[in-house]
Amino acid sequence: MRARGLAWLGLVVALASPLGAQTHPGGRWWTLETAHFRVHVRPSQRELGARAAGEAEAAFAALAAELPPPHARIDLVVTDHLDEANGSASVYPTPVIVINAVPPAGEIELGTYDRWLRLVITHELAHIFDLDLARGWWRVARAVFGRAPGLFPNDYAPTWRIEGLAVYYESRLTGGGRLRGSFHGDVVAAAAAERHGLAIDGAGALSPRWPGGIRPYVFGSRFLSWVAAERGDSVMPRLVRAGAGQLVPYLSLNGTLGRAAGISLTAAWHVWEDSLRARAARPAPAEGGRCASLDQRRPSGRLCGLRLAIQPRVAPDGARLLLAVYDGRDAVKLGVFDPGTGELRRVARLNSDARVAWNGDGGAVVSQLDFTDPYTVRGDLWRVGLDGRAVRLTRGARLGDLDVGPRGEIVAVRAVPGGNELARVSPDGRVTTLVAAAPGIEWAGPRFAPDGRSLAVVRVKDGWRDIVLLSPDGDVTSEVTADPVMDRDPAFSPDGRWLFWSRDVDNTPQVVGLALDTTGARRVFTDAPFGAYAPAVTRDSLYYLSYQSEGYRLEALARSDTGAQPLGATTMERPDVPPPPATSIAREHAYHAWPSVLPHFWSPVGEQQVGGVGFAGVFTSGGDALGRHRYAADLSFGTGGASGTWRGGLAYVYAGFTPALFDLSYSRDQLRYYLVANPSVLLCCIADESAAAGITVRHRRWRTAYAARLGAEYDRTGTAEYRGVVVSAAAAHTVEPALSISTQDGWRLSATLRRKERIGTALGHTEHYVRLAAFTSFAGGGFARHVFAARAAVGVITGNDNVGYGLGGISGGSVELLPGVTFGTGSRNFPVRGYAPAAKVARQVGSLSLELRSPLALVGRGYGLWPAMLDRVSLVFFTDLAGTRAPSNCPQFSAGGGGASACLAGFGSAGAELVTDLGVAYDFPVRLRFGAARRFSGGGAAYVAVGAGF
Repeated sequence: MRARGLAWLGLVVALASPLGAQTHPGGRWWTLETAHFRVHVRPSQRELGARAAGEAEAAFAALAAELPPPHARIDLVVTDHLDEANGSASVYPTPVIVINAVPPAGEIELGTYDRWLRLVITHELAHIFDLDLARGWWRVARAVFGRAPGLFPNDYAPTWRIEGLAVYYESRLTGGGRLRGSFHGDVVAAAAAERHGLAIDGAGALSPRWPGGIRPYVFGSRFLSWVAAERGDSVMPRLVRAGAGQLVPYLSLNGTLGRAAGISLTAAWHVWEDSLRARAARPAPAEGGRCASLDQRRPSGRLCGLRLAIQPRVAPDGARLLLAVYDGRDAVKLGVFDPGTGELRRVARLNSDARVAWNGDGGAVVSQLDFTDPYTVRGDLWRVGLDGRAVRLTRGARLGDLDVGPRGEIVAVRAVPGGNELARVSPDGRVTTLVAAAPGIEWAGPRFAPDGRSLAVVRVKDGWRDIVLLSPDGDVTSEVTADPVMDRDPAFSPDGRWLFWSRDVDNTPQVVGLALDTTGARRVFTDAPFGAYAPAVTRDSLYYLSYQSEGYRLEALARSDTGAQPLGATTMERPDVPPPPATSIAREHAYHAWPSVLPHFWSPVGEQQVGGVGFAGVFTSGGDALGRHRYAADLSFGTGGASGTWRGGLAYVYAGFTPALFDLSYSRDQLRYYLVANPSVLLCCIADESAAAGITVRHRRWRTAYAARLGAEYDRTGTAEYRGVVVSAAAAHTVEPALSISTQDGWRLSATLRRKERIGTALGHTEHYVRLAAFTSFAGGGFARHVFAARAAVGVITGNDNVGYGLGGISGGSVELLPGVTFGTGSRNFPVRGYAPAAKVARQVGSLSLELRSPLALVGRGYGLWPAMLDRVSLVFFTDLAGTRAPSNCPQFSAGGGGASACLAGFGSAGAELVTDLGVAYDFPVRLRFGAARRFSGGGAAYVAVGAGF
């Protein structure tokens, strides 16, 4: 029964993870209650919470004029523990919105907003309005069962419909939004011109095919905005209402737009795609032809397939470029590119979308994110030499985009609660304020002039993104632009006579320049069909990143400061932007978990066994808004031959003490089986009971994680009772780029020491178990890198109790279809494919699995609106080896009691697997493995498994 209790523990963590996925559950929190929200903030950030409350109530009123409002009170968590802009929303078991208050001032996709809190709250609240709505029999079911998973009909829609609607409303109801920006339009136009568009079944978020995770936001919002333009704005509320009343999810999904606008989703998508292709003019190929792979030599001056639009930096000698390189096949790397030879040298691995700058000593300074505890992510600076050696310069300083001046001085953007400011960083890592944070003003992209006497920077003020020049003391000396047109990515020419930046020209970003002499000439230097970003300037060349359908491409052109097209003037007075809306705070108090943590639903569960034995009962789970408490519970009563018996379970996790997790679990089966022919005859009485409690301490870095657990256990099966303690530890350092077919590089290590004693007897045993998995990758063709993977495990049981390890079977995972209903075999300690589970039982076991994993196809497609898609296909060749040794009591564990001759035994098999990564219910990832194994001793088996073997 212990295994069942631990399964419940894994279930509760899985169910509760959306509630606390972006929240720090520890420490003190404060709650502000308004008419429709409970706003949770840190006590020191009460003013930020009040601003969020005002934006939330204003967004609620605006959305309520369009859509039926939710009836439940909404928990709004405003957090400052992640130094990146983001937000999330979940509707079950209670509606919760989590907002990262750090603004995305320098981001290409999210940069169009008047106030970040207004935009992100409107977007996430649109999800709540959309997904919470239930009509028809869904409303009846919700009234009976509560807010149970599965009773939210619009949640069955594809991700592009869900996210596209939220982007539509963020743009319609605020002064910004991604539909108002140029980036999404250029992404769609590039796909239409260079890939003939994107099919409706390829617009989900699961596939890593470019443009990756932003795909549903881009194509979903552009499609729905086109539908609204063609059929009227009222079509969006009608679409939401139609989806909330669809009788059978998936089967009736295509007709939701038909009921709202007289045309099905797929038919409308085809018409929209046709209109895009009709307008698309395929651009002429760039000089030099198509770029080669990043793993090959490149034509001079060009890189292709880049997934990060991070501004390159020109070396002091003007001959090399420093940039963050990411193509999805490998981790983000600090790269040095020689345009003359086409050589790209990868210097060091970076975390995520790091910012880079040359240092005066010939190395680099990079800003990147890293964990400071299991929940908190901060931006810091590192010095990185061209030999790859890195030295951390700051810790927890919250620094982002940066530049290094000619005398080694560093200026960086520093995040503060709800905003940012400009900071100086000394060579020894001391941080001081250059320009303090101010309401309504944010900063991005600081760049030093070559003489260090001025600083160009993007200033975001009341929704306008302009380039300004600052003195070394942080005073504004000149406003280079002052209009609503999007400006970003400033860069000086080496002689300081020109300032270049990316600016929307005819609604597409281009690189423009300003002569910093008496002429003040303004010119457009690029004519990129889908946008030009991130200029880097040498004495005779201009480098920039152009958007293409496969990603960003590093382009180069010869500078001609006098021959470029003049940039027309744009003059508009700054609008009178009203201050953030205020709202009435009904009351405020310390955070209480009870309103969200109490059970809000129940689901029926049942099981029918042979002989008329059955069980019927209920299941519930939940967690609070912060993810501090998580639990799952079930209770079932016997029917038929099991009448008068019951079974139940409870699992609970507390995450309030960072970095520790406390867990409790308990389960019990109390069974009575009767003779079917004569129900009065009792055949067997079994009482199973299991309980566990433990504490887990975790340590986290970007790619590395450590955890250790100390626990106590109790088990009872029939008349046998066990008690024991367990100590376990795990560590991992892994690399898994977007296109990878498995863990690509790194290792995982785990160890368990468990002592159990049989109560009331002198019997007991001690389990010693260690497992190591290692991965290394190599280039070999295909959409991803090939991987050689190895897994070794050793287990030894000592003591005088009659227990052992089972060897054989297939290791994998499982999918929880319904509470208590799973599909898959689960993980095994000593799998050997081709053998039955527990084909051999022994007290000393060792195993080794070797796999060669190769990519076959990156598909990223489904079939229309059917709720399944094929993401990736790969091929695995494997061999499994295992051996057992049990000299002290061999006959007990040998098939047929073979005596001492069976004390040593070897097992082995080899075979292959076709691995398919699927998207079920559109974007829920499921891995299916179709394999065949041949035993070395003869015979074998074909099989289907869920999840990765290791």
